[in-house]
Amino acid sequence: MGTFTMVDDECIIEICTPDRTTNRDDAFPLTLRRTMLHELGHCWADAYADDQAKGAFLELRGLQCWSCDTAWEDKGCEHAAEIMEWGTIDTPGLCRVLPNDCASLASAFQTLTGKTPIRRSFDCSDEPIDYFE
Repeated sequence: MGTFTMVDDECIIEICTPDRTTNRDDAFPLTLRRTMLHELGHCWADAYADDQAKGAFLELRGLQCWSCDTAWEDKGCEHAAEIMEWGTIDTPGLCRVLPNDCASLASAFQTLTGKTPIRRSFDCSDEPIDYFE
């Protein structure tokens, strides 16, 4: 649905949106918000997370590499984008990388950014985690 690339120190983000003429736009707003925040998360992490933050993030998440030739869910850069999305979106849950319990995600967000998640109504007490079974 979206892609991120870095070209000459510039973030290039491409977002594909559904055809609005099909009347199948019931999930469009959430899908678009998630995709935009995920791709912006890639851009932010590439532009602002230093090697020390990335290393601490990889260690915390139990990952071996930031951006390597491996499965999507094993890439640190994808965990970072998912967690940046989770930490900034206004919808509970919705994180596709494990562990995805609220406490783990909040700790990873803080490790990567140095800040607590900025999502509205940040409260881990009733966070659902099984959105992507």
